[in-house]
Amino acid sequence: MKHTPTRISCLHAHHSNIALIDAALAPFDMELVHFVDPGLVHRLGHDPSFDAQQAERKIADQLDWIIRCGADLLLITCTNYIAAMKDQPSSIPLIKIDEPFFAEICAAPKPIRLVFTNPATVDGTVSRLMSYAASIGKAPHITVEVIPDSFALVMQGKLDAYNQTVSSYLIELQQTVGDAEQIWAAQLSMVTAAQIAQQKTGLEIGDPQNPLVRHIARLLSE
Repeated sequence: MKHTPTRISCLHAHHSNIALIDAALAPFDMELVHFVDPGLVHRLGHDPSFDAQQAERKIADQLDWIIRCGADLLLITCTNYIAAMKDQPSSIPLIKIDEPFFAEICAAPKPIRLVFTNPATVDGTVSRLMSYAASIGKAPHITVEVIPDSFALVMQGKLDAYNQTVSSYLIELQQTVGDAEQIWAAQLSMVTAAQIAQQKTGLEIGDPQNPLVRHIARLLSE
């Protein structure tokens, strides 16, 4: 990067990600500007007439709007957005939240248990993960698990209940897999629950937030 970014614009599919990103990037001296649009993900999952080309055009318009509002760096936190946008160009540096996450998963020494709460994000995330892994000559051993009846709590704004449900599940899962696998929470919305579970078990549970922080720290040091 030619200069230290002072403003990061963030595109989210749900407002609950704002506080997580604010907390994660608080140590960095920069302004965060948040844009939230749940409509694209909803239409992709519920409107058969809304196809991939329409989604790509919508995302291109959104990115253009956000960039024109003024930003040094653009962060996209929704894996469904990322999967739908493919390789659209950007006039400013763009961080897809799953790529630092993928890089650390591919470097993990153990098989990965990748845990989701939103079934709609599984296919896109896993497909991108395996494509990323192949591009760097890796073939991680991945097992996917979805926590049932949990993501609806996020959509209803019941974040405390969501964090309790997810953290309890992760604790039980950690006790089941032991040292045989490394557990990773696959969605940004799961970060708080993963941290709770990690504190209670004393065992590391991966999540998208920490790889993102490390990635941004590296960008700022260049």
